[in-house]
Amino acid sequence: MDYMSQLPIDIFVPIVFLSFDTSTPIIKLIRTEKIRLVSKAWQAAIDSTPLFWTCISNLPRFSQTIQGWIRKSKEAPLHILYNSQNRSFDEFMQLLIPHRRRWRRLEATVNPDRCISQYLKEPAPRLEELVMFFASLVIDYTAFGDVTPSLSSVVLSSVGIPETTRFLKNLKHLRLEWIQCSWGDVSVGRLYDILEACPGLETLELDAKYIDHPPDQQPVLLAKLSKFRCLGYYGPQECIETVLGMVIAPRLRHFCLRLSGGPVPRNLNVLSPLSTGLLGTHEKIKYRVFISNGRFVLSSIDAQPQLQWYPDVCVHTQSDRGMAEVAPELLHSFEKGAPPSATLDLVLDQSLSTRAILNYLKSTTEDINGKLEHPVPQIRSIRLNVVVQP
Repeated sequence: MDYMSQLPIDIFVPIVFLSFDTSTPIIKLIRTEKIRLVSKAWQAAIDSTPLFWTCISNLPRFSQTIQGWIRKSKEAPLHILYNSQNRSFDEFMQLLIPHRRRWRRLEATVNPDRCISQYLKEPAPRLEELVMFFASLVIDYTAFGDVTPSLSSVVLSSVGIPETTRFLKNLKHLRLEWIQCSWGDVSVGRLYDILEACPGLETLELDAKYIDHPPDQQPVLLAKLSKFRCLGYYGPQECIETVLGMVIAPRLRHFCLRLSGGPVPRNLNVLSPLSTGLLGTHEKIKYRVFISNGRFVLSSIDAQPQLQWYPDVCVHTQSDRGMAEVAPELLHSFEKGAPPSATLDLVLDQSLSTRAILNYLKSTTEDINGKLEHPVPQIRSIRLNVVVQP
């Protein structure tokens, strides 16, 4: 006996949704189509519930299937998911343009030679997320007519950025990677304009593939930014310091920098975007640095958020040999950024960079009074994790 079909609809639907809890949108669609075939009662319940049909994908071979999903979704917000299989972007979007006011998430991977700007010009008042990969756009257009009151998350990868960025004003999450402008690579000044357009950002992910010199302006204050990830391996290493220096984030909790195996900027200071000048408000802060296999992790041990935010810093290189060059620079930037009264516990895993780090710590420099000093005087302890081979 089918006990499930005897349940009230407001109980039956949540139970079925629980079976989709960890599924991707596509898997949810496939499972929905299968589950509705269990019985006529299940089919009637599922087909009459719009929330089962909010993801519209271009995967079906026949347009009638997509039209059926749209019809069953009724007035529910839509998650639109497109890749370049089965049908053109134009054919797919023609089915969805009449329902633009219901778009909640637009996610598309498009052939680079296909311009899609015509579908992004009109207002989308319920759009919350925009994810675009490899799309070609007309640069001098106004995205969504600047009417995106609900838009909070944008991912643009290998996509042209429009000249006007007012549609980004309410963003909380932004990821930019290999973005382009009308003349090629985006300038640092253009990046500054983009960041200035979305002051409410909470998470930010950038590459360092930019050109020109930084604008002669104050850094952008991102007062709510809690997570900042910079992909330094996509651009010239000298651009990293410029990109980091463009941001002031007094509430940053996590900063991650990924470097290529190329030369490291001699003036690299990973603490530059972290407002470390305020660290003096709590001079007894304790830090921990862990270095292992191309990874440098700086964290605070006993931070007191009511006094100041203390971010965790993670730096990755493509190889441990690269960390042998990076780690001394990072330790030097810590020495400059943290107050002298702070303490640092250093933990090293046995790796190719260990010798270079220890040699750096044993080195000395002569101060103005002729006294020899070792680097990073804040170090309180050093622990070396050694793997003993049998």
